[in-house]
Amino acid sequence: MARGRGLLIRKALEFLRKTVRRARRRPAPRHGPPKPTGGFEARPISRDRHGFLTDGRYRVNSRENLKHTHGQALAGKSSFYPGTDVDRLTLEAAQRADSANLWNLKEGTKARVTFDDHIGTHGETGRPTNVVNVYRRKSRTIHASPGSPVD
Repeated sequence: MARGRGLLIRKALEFLRKTVRRARRRPAPRHGPPKPTGGFEARPISRDRHGFLTDGRYRVNSRENLKHTHGQALAGKSSFYPGTDVDRLTLEAAQRADSANLWNLKEGTKARVTFDDHIGTHGETGRPTNVVNVYRRKSRTIHASPGSPVD
């Protein structure tokens, strides 16, 4: 019995080694801020006195962003690609939503921002997506998640 368990553990470790090697060889997915269009000028991003990432208008809720960060997202949830600075991407998407008036008309609490490059994978379909859903509260805190892919 112990011999069979040891073999199983060795096979699992070998599988993990191969997976890590493959991941290291694969180039990191590209992501970035929205491309400036039509006079769009991004507000400077910094940390406030409480350590929150801010652009002077919005503050990022990092705890909410963790739910969609690679390695932290639950099964079936959309997640951003590994290495993505999710907080910075959230602020840049909110700025783009302001500039292009993308906030929904009914409540103004959600915007759907399309990027030129893929930023993550959609939870239900597993497909790459270039859409970021940004959510804002009355307190001007914001968080984001990858949205449904645009075909």
